[in-house]
Amino acid sequence: MRILADPDRLHTNPYPELLYGEMRRQGAHVERYTIRKALMGKADILHFHWPQTAPPSGRGAGAHIDFWTRSSVERLAALPSARARGAKVFWTVHNLSRHDHAPSFMESMYWKRFIKNCDATIHMTQSGRALAFEQIPELKERPSYIIPHGLYPDVYEIDIDKKQAREKLGLPVDKKLLVYFGMIRPYKNVSLLIDNFLELDDDDAHLTIAGKVHKSAQGLQAHIEKSAQKSDNITLMLEFLSDETLSLLARAADLCVFPYREIFNSGSVFYALSAGRPSLVPQSPVFRELADDFGDQWVRCFDGALTADMLNEALNTLPIADLSRADACPQKTAHDQTMALAPDLSKIQWSLIAEKTLAAYQALR
Repeated sequence: MRILADPDRLHTNPYPELLYGEMRRQGAHVERYTIRKALMGKADILHFHWPQTAPPSGRGAGAHIDFWTRSSVERLAALPSARARGAKVFWTVHNLSRHDHAPSFMESMYWKRFIKNCDATIHMTQSGRALAFEQIPELKERPSYIIPHGLYPDVYEIDIDKKQAREKLGLPVDKKLLVYFGMIRPYKNVSLLIDNFLELDDDDAHLTIAGKVHKSAQGLQAHIEKSAQKSDNITLMLEFLSDETLSLLARAADLCVFPYREIFNSGSVFYALSAGRPSLVPQSPVFRELADDFGDQWVRCFDGALTADMLNEALNTLPIADLSRADACPQKTAHDQTMALAPDLSKIQWSLIAEKTLAAYQALR
């Protein structure tokens, strides 16, 4: 079976590389999707993840729009041809729309054509599939599969305790640490998180905001920096985060906070789960399902807008004490102790996810 993946790896998101790397280890033949391969080669599966986006051209905003249009036209031209030669088109529905962006007429037309040529969809949650079916009723007529997001091995496997992680990052080792990490965009409500933290009457709490502000929201960075100056208990790391830094941040945290205004899927919550750290997130069908799957002590949902009282309650009812000191259990490493008290991640190992994805491909052959 020849699989063309778009993308098979991505600089800003490890998901494709983790999935297809495991598929290759299981003997699957996976190649990066290109228009030439789709039109000229013999592919069995074309698997798309973010078909609403295209790689940036590096020639300025106008050039990026031109490239998006060209890429979209090429993709739409390739799909009917590839399907006529027997290929099946899969779409993993990571998002239903581009963040902070209303679709243009051309994009709406593109989506209609893309969905017409989509043979099957993969969804990470039952509630995500239901929402996709609600917004795109045509998908109900196609085969669909529930295959969860996988864990992040970089943070899951790292053997470092909380104190060491904080020392490496220059963060206080003796405070209750709240952490937000990930790309910063208006809908992720980072400003609201800072405002609520400033209302906390708890000098033993510290907030770290880590991630690059998206280029479309540069005015937001100045606002965040101004707000953070009001407290010595706020640390900003407004930059692209390496895999190592992300792993350290997750290990350093007592509580990860993601107060998104809207959400469909969240890799950040799975990153926190991989580190054995609880997340505080807004009530939504997707997060409620994750709370049911992993335990509401690990995925903690709040109703309405985030408040200082919600932060305070979450900080004072953490699911685990800090057992990251080696002397707490001499016969085990700090990593062993943390994992023993972490949520059950056996169902989101990449070996299982690759097996389920390959089985879905095979079902349509």
